[in-house]
Formats: sequence, structure tokens, C-alpha cells
Amino acid sequence: FLGIASNSSLWESLQSSMARHVAAVALLSTAACGCLLQQHGSHAVADCSAMGLGVNGSQGLVEQLKELGAVESLTLGLRHDGLSEDLERLAEQLAKLTSLVALTISLDGNDIGDAGIDTLAEALRQLSGLESLTLSLQYNSIHAAGAGTLGAALAKIPTLRELDLELKFNSLRSAGAGGLLQGL
Repeated sequence: FLGIASNSSLWESLQSSMARHVAAVALLSTAACGCLLQQHGSHAVADCSAMGLGVNGSQGLVEQLKELGAVESLTLGLRHDGLSEDLERLAEQLAKLTSLVALTISLDGNDIGDAGIDTLAEALRQLSGLESLTLSLQYNSIHAAGAGTLGAALAKIPTLRELDLELKFNSLRSAGAGGLLQGL
């Protein structure tokens, strides 16, 4: 009987150890994109800036966003990450986070252009409860058409009270600024 109990204890110990290792491997594979999304209560943060996420890394981030519960505040640092080709999947997932009240995204230097702004604008339109938005889009080859699209999308968010928008070093010119303001 003693041998069976010892083997049973050993088996339970092995199972516990394996479960910890499996959890650690799952965490590492989730973070394989080089960016780990951390949730603290109703706030989630990921600073992936200059990690060169590209398509593979952004897939990992999108998977992490899918796992988020109801968050009210989200901060994403995605500067210089090569997201121009994979912004659509990220935007689709952002649009599903309908409990968001505050959103901060930095997409500086991703060369998303007007097409990327169209994608992002569509996602922002879905966040009808958003009250605060900080959006940094510097160095993204955005022109007048993109600025107008962004302005129109922001105007569709009825609860938006605070807006911090960085659009320096794009090609907006006065027509783009006018289009943006007209939408607001």
C-alpha cells in the first residue's frame, strides 16, 4: 500500500509540475510576438514599439486581444512596428472591444497611409461608448482623404469627450486639416 501511495503522490507531483510547464510554454508562445499584453483589472497595456512585429508578431497581439475580458481602458504602443500590411486584423479585433471607454494607440512610423486610416476609422466607429481617445499617427503617409475619413469616423462616436490627435509629419496640407475639422 505504501508503494502505491508514493507512486500516487509522485504522479500528482509530476502532473502539477507539467501543468506549470505547459502554462509557462503557453505564456511564452503568446508572447512570441515579442509583445505581451498585460491586463490589470479593467485596463490593458501593451508596449510593442520598435519591436518590428510585422505580420507574425501582430498575429500574436491580435490573439492576445481576443483573450481580453471586458476592458474599459486600452493602451497600445505600436510605433515603428511594420503594421501597414496587418492593420486590418488588429482593427477588426479593436472594434470588438465595445466596453472601451478610453483608448490610447500610437501607430507612429508604420506607413499605414490612407488605406490604413480607412481601416482604423471603421474600427473606431464601432466603439460607440468611447469617451477618451489618444491617437498618434505621425510619419504614416496620410493625405487629405485619410484625414477626412478619420474626422468623419470620430464624429460618429457620440460619447467622445477627449481627443488627443497627433498627425505631424504626414501630407495633410490645409485640405487635409480642413477635412479633418469638417468631420469633427
